[in-house]
Amino acid sequence: MAFAAAVRAYGLGARDLWLDEAYSLRFARVPMAAFFETIAHADQHPPLYYLLLHGTIAVFGQSEAALRFPSLLLSVLTLPAVYLIARRAAGPRGALLAALLFAVSAVHVRYAQEARMYALQSFGIAWSLVGLLSALLAETPDRSARHLIWWDRAMAGRWAGWMLYSFGALVALYSQNTTLLYIACTAGAVLFLAVAGRVPRAATIAGLGLSLFLVATGWLPWAPSFAAQAGQVTTQFWIPRPDVAAVVRTVEALLMPFPGLTNPAIRGALLLVLVALLLAGLRGRGRELRLTVPLGAVVLLAPLALLLMSLRTPLFIPRALLWTTLPFFACAARGALSIPGSALRVSAVLLLVAASLASTAAYHTTWEKEQWRGAAAYVASRAADGDTVFVHSASVGLPFRYYFGQRAQRVHVEEIPAFSLTGAWEPRFGPEEESLLARRTAGGGEVWLVYSHFEYSDPARRMTALLDSLYPRHELRRFTGIEVWRFAR
Repeated sequence: MAFAAAVRAYGLGARDLWLDEAYSLRFARVPMAAFFETIAHADQHPPLYYLLLHGTIAVFGQSEAALRFPSLLLSVLTLPAVYLIARRAAGPRGALLAALLFAVSAVHVRYAQEARMYALQSFGIAWSLVGLLSALLAETPDRSARHLIWWDRAMAGRWAGWMLYSFGALVALYSQNTTLLYIACTAGAVLFLAVAGRVPRAATIAGLGLSLFLVATGWLPWAPSFAAQAGQVTTQFWIPRPDVAAVVRTVEALLMPFPGLTNPAIRGALLLVLVALLLAGLRGRGRELRLTVPLGAVVLLAPLALLLMSLRTPLFIPRALLWTTLPFFACAARGALSIPGSALRVSAVLLLVAASLASTAAYHTTWEKEQWRGAAAYVASRAADGDTVFVHSASVGLPFRYYFGQRAQRVHVEEIPAFSLTGAWEPRFGPEEESLLARRTAGGGEVWLVYSHFEYSDPARRMTALLDSLYPRHELRRFTGIEVWRFAR
């Protein structure tokens, strides 16, 4: 855990806040009187993470490191759950290997350094899985036994597992809406085991039923808001529909990204090895099915279900599937340690560890977020009093204003399209905004445009075309993920 914390703490505040993190800060700063209503109408995520961040900034402030610290802490606290899952799947040695793989997992390190809700969702689902496996693998009580204390302990362990399953699922459900898929897949896996006679049928169905009742009761207050958010996502959303290449990239990013490897054959071979170790770890029969069926439902069935859903409403991106990787570490460790022959077994373990370390090292040394600090400093150092700075959409304005700060007092900064709570959480640049932009440019001073994330809201680049027609003289400076235009009269 200390090693995982060190890996995640390295450079925690070095990278700039990017657009989604700025969204988190915006919602975390909403006064509590309007907190839940604002999130329900202006975002597509549940409120728990924003509530946690609200308390964090009240105590630690709004620096990059302070905003990302809750994710770091939650990711570290997920590691014991990964260890416990793997201990049941692969024994003590496999559990240590799985914990090490999670500690240096590039994808989990990345989201442990991001002020978003994905580490919180993974935390809840990991501990929910611990509870589920505890309930399914608990010894079946002997009803004829005279030792009532032993009977009580067995039942207590089983029901404690179901309660932990419910609590973790509820935490994850109030963090990210894709948790509904986790609940559906694990509930289906449990019912399959019960019908197949692999677990005590009556006791298992009773435990699952009570757990689902507790989760539904706890989630009921947010259900109307979820329905409103789901309506926004189904009518307009920025994620494109996945093709074969996008699916391969997503699987690679989740299991183990290979930055620096440009040879597609080598990348494909490494990915196939990882998938083979995963599938080997999911093999089992008899009592082992109590373990492999729920883990397989999370790591295989859930991504497949989300992929099928994405044919209608695209949601198939790595961060929406981060939680599905939790069984991977246990299964990969189990698969590697099950290889016959010590030489091959040691080679598989070394490959897993070396690839994980290489991916995480590449993340720390080469990966960049959007350079909002540099873009804001560039505009601030060159914009004169009376200039106008247009920012493409209010969402882009969030990180820009975070770094532009008090400099906005001497220049006019305006977001077009503007932010509203009417349900259009990502408004498009249309004729109305085009007319507004043309009117706003009539005046003194030069005109600046901070342009980013236009693929959804301005795919035809009408904003730059309009300003270019009004002011033929311009300069363009590019930063990572951002364009800064300067138009002279």
